[in-house]
Amino acid sequence: MQLTIQFEAQLRQLAGGADRQIEVADGCTLQAAIQSAVGDTPELANAVLDSGRSVSRSVLAFINDAPVTDFDAPVNEGDVVLLLPPISGG
Repeated sequence: MQLTIQFEAQLRQLAGGADRQIEVADGCTLQAAIQSAVGDTPELANAVLDSGRSVSRSVLAFINDAPVTDFDAPVNEGDVVLLLPPISGG
């Protein structure tokens, strides 16, 4: 099935663009989809994944505009996943 992974802020620069279309197997989790989307770009993978290669807790994720905290949640055909880097400032 096909998904769109969108990147914002500095993740967009690391990804070399605003989004990536990826193909994943039925029953794929959000974790696996993100790993697939960033795995071929080391700088992006380092920004999104932790040392155990899981999605970093500091990355904000949304599926179809709904915030997600469970990266083991399944994704569906046509989903749009948005990834935001940690936000700080004041």
